[in-house]
Amino acid sequence: MLKYKTASGISILILVMLYLGCKKENTGLISREQEIELGRKADSIIIVSSGQFPVLDTGLYHDAYAWLDTLLSEILQTGHLQRKNAFDYQVKMINRDIIHAFATPGGCLYFYTGLINLLDNGAQFAGVISHMMIHVDRRHITGNLENRYGIDQLLSVIWGDNPG
Repeated sequence: MLKYKTASGISILILVMLYLGCKKENTGLISREQEIELGRKADSIIIVSSGQFPVLDTGLYHDAYAWLDTLLSEILQTGHLQRKNAFDYQVKMINRDIIHAFATPGGCLYFYTGLINLLDNGAQFAGVISHMMIHVDRRHITGNLENRYGIDQLLSVIWGDNPG
């Protein structure tokens, strides 16, 4: 599952791909509590959408998840996150041969097995996980949502007035 392949230029490709996803911070119009609730709702949608997002079971892949949780804890202890205690970070793996990762507001981090298998070592994965954590920490996700959908539409989704 967590085997690594050697490929030239992979580190540069990953850095470019991750850089392109960086956006501005949340404006502060959405509270941390609302952001966490939006993340919970997004996670529940992802979990029930197993055809599109086949999340690997933590019980069946206990060792892999334990390793990821250890890595997550080590990153949290570095002191580089501004809001390390504001979010309950969780790591989940999606069993698809796609080179991608994403995060929901509030701290749920998703990594496709295609990306995990592409990396050469744990240090490269630590870089990817750190990058995703910074997006959550700096509230880039809700900032992007605010810019794209507007605060009123986004709050209606959080509060359940808009099922879309």
